[in-house]
Amino acid sequence: MPDKAVRKARSIGKLIFTQQTLEELIAVIQHSKFDRYIISGYREEFLSIVMGKADIVTVTRAIKACRDPKDEKFLEAAVHGDADFLITWDADLLMLHPFMKVAILTPADFLASG
Repeated sequence: MPDKAVRKARSIGKLIFTQQTLEELIAVIQHSKFDRYIISGYREEFLSIVMGKADIVTVTRAIKACRDPKDEKFLEAAVHGDADFLITWDADLLMLHPFMKVAILTPADFLASG
């Protein structure tokens, strides 16, 4: 499902990251706990696709709105990148939907959206 969501996002716009959120994606997706779900070669291919289409934005103003401070970097990326959507499974972020005109959706909800 994340692959389908990324493909849809790429078809309608751009992928937005900060250096910090991109580094977290790289670290998480390379974790061995995902080996039983998706082979590492496919995860590397997915990263290559994402990184090839990523716009890296600079955070000029910190955002303090999430009950989990570790998730604020994702809000910052979305706001500073003028994103329409923030796609996540994180409940702490989902509960903020919408946030400053950014729709915060699960991958399934994003795929189901028009």
